[in-house]
Amino acid sequence: LMGVGQALREHNSNVEIVATAPHPDDKVQGLRSIEHGFIPPILDLDKLDGRILVEGEEAFYWTRRLLTDAGYFVGVSSGATFATARKIAQKWSREGREGKIVAMFADGGWKYLSTGIYGEDFKFKQSEIEGKTWW
Repeated sequence: LMGVGQALREHNSNVEIVATAPHPDDKVQGLRSIEHGFIPPILDLDKLDGRILVEGEEAFYWTRRLLTDAGYFVGVSSGATFATARKIAQKWSREGREGKIVAMFADGGWKYLSTGIYGEDFKFKQSEIEGKTWW
């Protein structure tokens, strides 16, 4: 995010960099929330224009939809990233704003095959996913 965002900003100073963040109270998160004091060394908060919180259920939903609707075999963090992009697009639509949104899918679905997330009968069940690292 930081490297690609910086490169895009070098070509257009109006580029906004918005991060996807796991909801701090979401038991599905595999990433630690910066609200709990962990800031990855690569993350420069001063260069972010915003962060959008995504809950685990949203991430699962969009991971599945990316496969069934678009054929993208991505992982759960990519589903979360897509949820963020949709939230930005909806906000821009309400504001009458136009532009391009770039969403980077940094993980593949192969890591999640054994979870059943891509199966037709997959239903989000909190009790079945607690304690697992998803994204």
